[in-house]
Amino acid sequence: MERTFRLPGKGLADRRVARSMIDQAQGEFGDALHQAAKHLMNLWVDNLLAIESEKIAASNLASTEELMMVVEKRVKAGDASRIELNLARADLIEQRRLHVEAKTQSTVSLVRLTTHFPEFRSSIEVMPAPVRLTMPEDFYRDRALRESDELKIARARVDVAAAEADRARANRIPDPTLGVFKASEAGGREHIAGISFKIPISGNVRSANSAKAVAARSMTRYELELAERELFVEISSSISIARGAYESSMMAAEGAAAIQETARLTQRAHALGETDLTTFLMVRRQATSATNAALYSRAAALKAYYSLIIDSHLVWDLDKE
Repeated sequence: MERTFRLPGKGLADRRVARSMIDQAQGEFGDALHQAAKHLMNLWVDNLLAIESEKIAASNLASTEELMMVVEKRVKAGDASRIELNLARADLIEQRRLHVEAKTQSTVSLVRLTTHFPEFRSSIEVMPAPVRLTMPEDFYRDRALRESDELKIARARVDVAAAEADRARANRIPDPTLGVFKASEAGGREHIAGISFKIPISGNVRSANSAKAVAARSMTRYELELAERELFVEISSSISIARGAYESSMMAAEGAAAIQETARLTQRAHALGETDLTTFLMVRRQATSATNAALYSRAAALKAYYSLIIDSHLVWDLDKE
């Protein structure tokens, strides 16, 4: 009977490897949850964007239908030409097409959201206003670096590699084997009992494995430093993007409001016969374009803000996972 005994230090190294691997698995779970949160946020904002776009398309279609009735009456009264009637009819067809496209996109965005997150429920159908960052940049940056699941995984990998390097270093000395034996000779007339003690001779393979583990430990430390620098740059960029997107959305909203007022006044002037249809249609296209640009700018600002607070684990109790 024989039994191999582990030398002191090897068991401790094995337990360190196990603990570090558990930490790494927990970090990977947290990172998966973090990525799912960002995916949910993007799909949700895209759905709100599609709903708002459909509302704009519906409003433009209703306005065009009213315009069509006005032009038809003016043609019958001899105050407008057939050319204006054709322009109004062509614009009506175009607005109907845009409305159908907007409805389709709204349906598709909802299907994507509910397919990926079947249990998601939201009573919000109006895109929230953009949110300005209220805390200093260092607050978001330090918190994101502290709560980063990516860095937790990288640190756990360093711990795993360090424990495995210690284990490989200790393994350069083979474990001894203690045994007891009993035998008989001379036809059973002589009996032998004894104790055996075996120690394998260490070769180059164990030393090579140890050197390989040490090199792997150095590599994981380098990867951790690189991940920290990249995340620092990423979070700093996200803060700048969030601030810039907020300012851009405010300016886009201001510009859209101005051109919408111009379109309203131009429509009134056309109804009174003070301007032609071509001018009104041109101004309304500009207003629609500005409105859509403001809407997309607001969506971009929301995504930038929500992405930053998700990275900082300031929402949905991500800091407790």
